[in-house]
Amino acid sequence: MAPVSASPVSAEEIAAIIARPDRIQRNLGVTDVYHRLAVALVERTGRPDLTWCAFATWASATAGTMIAMREVPALFRGLLTRSDDYQRHFPHVRHVLDETAIIRAGEVVAGQISDALSDGNTLVFTELAPAFVALLADQPLPTDPSAGPDQPLLEPFERYRRALSDPDPRRSAQDILAGNVLAVYHEQQRLQPYIAAALDASILDVFHDLTEHGLTGRLARDLAPHLDPLLHAVDVAWDKALTRYATTLMTPGQILRLGEDVPPLPDGSPWPAVLAELTDPDPASVIARFDRSRGTLRGSAAADWAVLEDRMNYIVNLFRSRQQDATLLQQPELTIDLPGGPAARR
Repeated sequence: MAPVSASPVSAEEIAAIIARPDRIQRNLGVTDVYHRLAVALVERTGRPDLTWCAFATWASATAGTMIAMREVPALFRGLLTRSDDYQRHFPHVRHVLDETAIIRAGEVVAGQISDALSDGNTLVFTELAPAFVALLADQPLPTDPSAGPDQPLLEPFERYRRALSDPDPRRSAQDILAGNVLAVYHEQQRLQPYIAAALDASILDVFHDLTEHGLTGRLARDLAPHLDPLLHAVDVAWDKALTRYATTLMTPGQILRLGEDVPPLPDGSPWPAVLAELTDPDPASVIARFDRSRGTLRGSAAADWAVLEDRMNYIVNLFRSRQQDATLLQQPELTIDLPGGPAARR
């Protein structure tokens, strides 16, 4: 791999990013730090194996588009205009239902989702970024007082430390994979309530709250033949818009659909050569805890991204397959053009 370089990350910089009040600016800082840590760790080993930070870079960049929440409401409005059911039934309720209430409901739910994703992103960054800074500095890991004697990051970072000093490329790669899987499992456990809150947000609940004084009792019953299918069309359009963005991962090489099996590498193989045969217990037993494809990529798709086990099934296969994908070390675009205003930059 060609030499790379990254500016160092300090604990003070991490604290300053966490303290940013604007969630879009905060996400841009999180993404940038993950990228620099990923590059620094590859530079340390001189090998092509990527740590959790490289994958987190692109997960955070993808989350940034959701946190900004421009695309989902716009897509939602477009889907409504193309919905036959919506267009057929809306004229019958137009005299009592302002369409802006429907659009406003989408904006309110978008804000709720943005808050949940931003809070989860910040929580994970608060825990894991300082641990990787300590790893690079050969310092003890920061402890989590709330965890008591159980410090869940000690286990993955034991693998990382071993990998950084191991002269054998295959053993080092296998330890990095075990560390990555254990780190992402901790991350996904911490994110679970935030992901569930984002994906379970109901546009119909918000819509009913916004119109509770205008469509109640007899009026709602009289309009039911048109209102019920109309709201069903609204719900379908919102779910389609959200799913399109919530179940994709944008990377430099391709957009990955999380509801589909992890695709093989460009040469057709599922794994880098050093990870084709896994050693036991690490990382074979670690992978086996989550992998439903049994080492084939077939069946690696996440049926329901809100379910932790489904996410982990996809993620462990992605991590094993792309551990030496150098494109993931590219720097994401750290600019988000905000509607009606200047671009947000790191």
